[in-house]
Order: sequence, then C-alpha cells, then structure tokens
Amino acid sequence: MKRKLNKKRLLLFLLCVVAVLLLIIIALVTVKMMPVDSKASEEVYTVETGKGTYEVYEDLEAKGFIKSAFLMKIYSKFKGNIEIDAGDFTISKSYSIPKMYDTLKERNTVSADEIEFTLLEGENIKTLAKKISEVSDITEEEFLKEVNDKEFVKKLIDKYSFLTEDILNKDIYYCLEGYLFPDTYRVLKSSTPGEIVEKMLEEMGKKLNTYEEDIKKSEFSIHEILTLASILELEGAGIDDKASIAGVFVNRIRNGWALGADATTYYAVGIPLHERELTYSELDDCTNKYNTRCDSNIGLPVGPIANAGIASIDAAINPEDNSYYYYASDKYLNVYFSKTYSEHQSTVARLKREGIWYEY
Repeated sequence: MKRKLNKKRLLLFLLCVVAVLLLIIIALVTVKMMPVDSKASEEVYTVETGKGTYEVYEDLEAKGFIKSAFLMKIYSKFKGNIEIDAGDFTISKSYSIPKMYDTLKERNTVSADEIEFTLLEGENIKTLAKKISEVSDITEEEFLKEVNDKEFVKKLIDKYSFLTEDILNKDIYYCLEGYLFPDTYRVLKSSTPGEIVEKMLEEMGKKLNTYEEDIKKSEFSIHEILTLASILELEGAGIDDKASIAGVFVNRIRNGWALGADATTYYAVGIPLHERELTYSELDDCTNKYNTRCDSNIGLPVGPIANAGIASIDAAINPEDNSYYYYASDKYLNVYFSKTYSEHQSTVARLKREGIWYEY
C-alpha cells in the first residue's frame, strides 16, 4: 500500500514539474514575442535584393527590431510562409512578432492602385521602358522621351549629388543609363516616368552613400565608376571574380589601351549582347564613342551600357591590384588571367582543345 502511494506521489510530482516547465516556456515565448520597445517610433527598413525571408528575420533580430528570429520563423510556418520583396518597409521596434509578420505580408501584396516592376542587374533603360509599359499606361516612347529630356535631367543633376554634367554628353544614348539601381519597385499607377526614375535614383543614392569615402579616394569619377561597373556586369555575368576583371580593365586604362569589351560594341550597335555576330563595319566604327573594340577609342566608353548591381559597383570602386591585361572564361565560368597576348591565345587554344571554351 505504501509503495503504491509513493508511485502516485512521484507521478504527481513529475506532472507538477512538467506543468511548471511548460508555464516557464510559455512565459518566455510570450516575452520573446512582445515588442522590443513599446514606445519606439516607426522607421524605414530596407530589404536588399536577393535576401531570403529567413535572412530578413535574422537581420531584424540583429538590428533589434524583434527579440527572436527563431520564433519569427516558427510563427511564419504556423501562419504561412511569405516571400519578402526587396524594397523599403516602414516598421518599428514597437511591433510584436505577429504584427511584424502582418506588416511584411501586407507590404508584400501589390494594392489595386500600385504597379510593380523589377529591373534586373545588367538590363538597360530600354528594357526598363518596356517593362514599365507592360504594367502601366506609360508607353515605351513616353518613358524614354521624358527621362531623356535635357531640362528634366538638369533638374535631377541639381537634386542628386552623384549626377554630374557628364551624363549630358551629346554622344550618350540615354542620360540616366547606369544610374538606375536594379531592384524590385512598387509605385502608384498614377506615377509619371519622372517620379519612377526619381524613386530609382533614390535607391542608387543609398547604395553609393555607403561607398562615399572609397569613391573620394578612387582615381575615377562616379560617372567612370558606374561606366566600368556596367561593363563588368555584362562581361562578367555569372562570374564571382569581378574585382580581378576590373583590375584587367584598369591596367588597360592606365596604359592607354582600348578596353576591347564586346559588351560595349553591342550596346553601340543597339542589339542585345551576343544576339548575333557583329559585322566588320560595326566593329570598326570608331565614330561611336561606346565602341571599345576600336583602337582609337582609348579607355572607358562615353557612358554606362547597363545598370549594374552592387557587386559590380563594388568591384569598380575596389578593383584588384594585379598585373593582368587579358582574361578568358570557360563554360563553367572559371576565369583565366594572362599578362601577355601570347599567353592569352595559348589559354584560349587550350580551353578549346579541352572542349570547355565558353561560347555564347
């Protein structure tokens, strides 16, 4: 009889312990779900391009907006996972995890009076005009006309410090080419082309501000940096080693060489990169200031040939200090650097023999 009583007491004790532990866990979870600072005001939080949902949750914890990324993930699984678009979000440390989730989810839904478009890294302003025309009443022609209007552009130069008189060069096709940061944007349907462009310029300004000191130390102007970045974006598409390729181009510039970048000549002609083989007359057109395949056009072209992402901009600002003048890539996007033309030719011949030469 005594033995049975002890077992009952033990069981009761264990149940009490479990209940206390559950209450402690519930209390801890409740606290962790609550706001970091109930009196905090709202502020703008930017989700960078390419950042996954869970990465955003971890960043929110790291920046003190929520107490636990782990609980945010659990709550998200329970309520339904969401894809968080790149862009600006108005949030606060006074938000609980449920409210933070609802805010991110709501912002992720395009409202009836909005349009959404994405400019990808390496795309040019003509592609942007086409994309905007597909989701709005603005035609490609209207967009290109307004954003290339010299009086409008001069007003932008006065407003944005990173825009200079360089973009008014008569040989430049589109004044703002290379200055519109690739990202996903959401704007009102009633937005004008100018308002859309300003939103994109604001984003570029934010990115460039983080490099302010590096840009001051650079031997290149901001216009030259964005021009080089645009070439790296297209010439080094899919390649991680953009800084080394930037080093090759910088060496050529410093020594008074033509860059010899195919992407610039395709832009000069006005056709997508490697859509077809260029003709000899196109390659030899030295009157076009975008054509860097022409030996008389030394250094960088007259302006950017695309809108570059942050990796290419970073590489243009911080090129690798190397002694290479040539590079080639194989079909696996491995890059091979050479100091002389003969070494470069040998590398290309070897890659072709091995069947791994990169062909478009």
